[in-house]
Amino acid sequence: MRDKTACHSTRTLAACMTDAELELAILRKYVEHYDSVGANAVKCQRELDMRQVIAEAIGRTVDDGIVARWHARLAPQSPPYPAGVLRQCSDSTANKGAHRFHARAYYEPGKAPAWERIQNLEQQLPDAKPAQKEKEQKFGILNSPGQAMTDFALYSSERNADTSMGVIFLDIDNFKGLNGKFTESMVDRDILVPFQQLLHAACRHRGDAYRHGGEEFVMLLPNQTQAEVTQFAERLRQKIETQQFSAAETLVRITVSIGIAFWPTHGEALQEVIEKANRAEHVAKSKGKNRVEIYNEQAA
Repeated sequence: MRDKTACHSTRTLAACMTDAELELAILRKYVEHYDSVGANAVKCQRELDMRQVIAEAIGRTVDDGIVARWHARLAPQSPPYPAGVLRQCSDSTANKGAHRFHARAYYEPGKAPAWERIQNLEQQLPDAKPAQKEKEQKFGILNSPGQAMTDFALYSSERNADTSMGVIFLDIDNFKGLNGKFTESMVDRDILVPFQQLLHAACRHRGDAYRHGGEEFVMLLPNQTQAEVTQFAERLRQKIETQQFSAAETLVRITVSIGIAFWPTHGEALQEVIEKANRAEHVAKSKGKNRVEIYNEQAA
């Protein structure tokens, strides 16, 4: 067994990290960066220098051999392409300059290889696995309101001075109509379960989602700028609008109204910020639903 105390004291991180631990560190960096710039960013904005990512993870410079090994492992060029959990930059082979050691995390409908690999690695590495969180009781998919308070205390204590915490309040539009058209148990099973799974997946590596009520949900997005939170909310709104749900063999499309408030700009206490995000969500409803609105004191 490795002596991690000795490893950290001598700062020889490369010798202390297993391949699985280093892979997890690399993929987390790519996913965090991908999430920060968004899927609609131009290609080069979504890319990172593999050499730099590895160097930051192990605490020292790396040679071409190490970079080539991780490129082959994470972004192989063998067919079918793309074959790895990262996609190598299209210029990396032809252009031996700045793009040589770039790759990018990616996802497509039904495919999220980098995200899925991170989950597998976290299961294999108990020390890297996030602490178990309290789920709300009815569905057990999203976190409980009590867990939101716990997470808020942690996130606010670790706040980056240059960023804030986004609080999203999300409400399913015309939800009573769904319960009127289908049975409540059918709506729970066929719509709310996959809907909450979608919210949970959307929040991975950004923050967390919490069930606030029957068709109301809260998301906490720590250490992100207001622009990043707003872009995330808009992408989520669009994704839900185009998602196909079904109940009683009937295609169901749903939309959501989203309100956003920010800590500490709109309050010091979590409940205060949630209430203002909720007010912004009401404004979105009043303007026709299927919208994203940021809390505005004058409009509230």
